[in-house]
Amino acid sequence: MPPRKFDFNSALSSLYRYNGLLVAEYEDDAGTIEVVEQNGIRRLHFGSGALQSCMSLSDPGHLCANYERTLMALLLFNSAPARTLMIGLGGGSLVRFLLQHNEHGHLHVVELRPQVGEVARNHFLLPDADARLQLTFGCGARHVAQQCARQAGSYQVIVVDAYQAAGMAPAVTSEEFFRHCHRLLSDQGLLVINLWRSEKTLLTTITRHLTSVFNGRVHFIAVRDSDNMIGFAFAAGYPPRALHQLEAEARSLQQRLRLDFADYLQDLKLSDPHGSLFLDE
Repeated sequence: MPPRKFDFNSALSSLYRYNGLLVAEYEDDAGTIEVVEQNGIRRLHFGSGALQSCMSLSDPGHLCANYERTLMALLLFNSAPARTLMIGLGGGSLVRFLLQHNEHGHLHVVELRPQVGEVARNHFLLPDADARLQLTFGCGARHVAQQCARQAGSYQVIVVDAYQAAGMAPAVTSEEFFRHCHRLLSDQGLLVINLWRSEKTLLTTITRHLTSVFNGRVHFIAVRDSDNMIGFAFAAGYPPRALHQLEAEARSLQQRLRLDFADYLQDLKLSDPHGSLFLDE
């Protein structure tokens, strides 16, 4: 039998993925989970080139994805929420950041895939034991539906960042899902959601649902150099704040957290032409 010819291209493809070095690859019932490194950045993928999460190996405490940094504009409105619910774990970058900068806050994360939790612990420094962190595996939409009656009003912030290889998880795009989230929020609470601008039909649908559920108190930031868009939906009791107070808060947060809060505030101002979010002096 002649010797098998070495396939150099096949060998390379097994080492590299999405222009980076493939560090680890896993399979579960939902598909592929890949960990890739490039230029000192470790990335999480779900079987496609779409970035799910990333971490700087030299500075793991800093958020390196534009959409994650922009999503943290929520801290302008509540810099230290007592209780936060997060739907979707990814690599856990947002979880680590919130735990690091909110010493007394409790964070409950609901993630569909247990294997994602293992990858986040093994490759992205997700804490294995932290009394402030509760990690539940299961459907995020089912979780909020089950909890919205017994825990109504118990969260100051809800973060929705639930994606699959092909895009946003359908279970967290319905009007019913957002109504359940609204019930879980305190009267001055805030829902923040990571969206794709390129999915125009779905973006229009979600915008319509959020506007209906939150009675128009919805604002957006288009993430710079990205297809992401971050939505902010405010519960009925959230009071408009004086612009000079928010500008002072933005300067303080920017110095402390190394994120562009002044830009986020300016983008939110542009999304609020009727002045429902800010008070003019």
